[in-house]
Amino acid sequence: MAFIPYLSQDKIPVDHRVSDHDNIVQIHSVHSKVMKMHLDLYLEMMRKKGPLSFIQREMIAVLVSSINKCFYWVTHHEAGLRFRMSKSNIGQGEQDKLISSLKENYKKAEISADDMAMLDYAVQLTEDPASISELHVTELRNHGFSDL
Repeated sequence: MAFIPYLSQDKIPVDHRVSDHDNIVQIHSVHSKVMKMHLDLYLEMMRKKGPLSFIQREMIAVLVSSINKCFYWVTHHEAGLRFRMSKSNIGQGEQDKLISSLKENYKKAEISADDMAMLDYAVQLTEDPASISELHVTELRNHGFSDL
């Protein structure tokens, strides 16, 4: 992304600065308030407690990043998924199998029917968002997911 201009930290207002060691958020620096909001949104969605487990969120992120052919985010979220799985005492072999399935053919993943329904929805939403209907949301609810 070298062709995208960005500002150095010392040129960004202090209250808009972010700790972005990967430099991916830094491309927003020309609009530093947006940069901070972008990172805050990401942190809220991926790192705070919510209705999806941390593992589920990272599974979705690896799968969607793979569909979008975004090597950076696949790598980033694969590391996040490995971290979350390790914290849940899931071994390296199981981690490798799941991540390989998410990147190559998620339908082969050895996961619960609920998680498969979640991933099916994420795939459809990514590949064909206009096709999503109330039936798809009802299917998620039938698998225990809620709107809250």
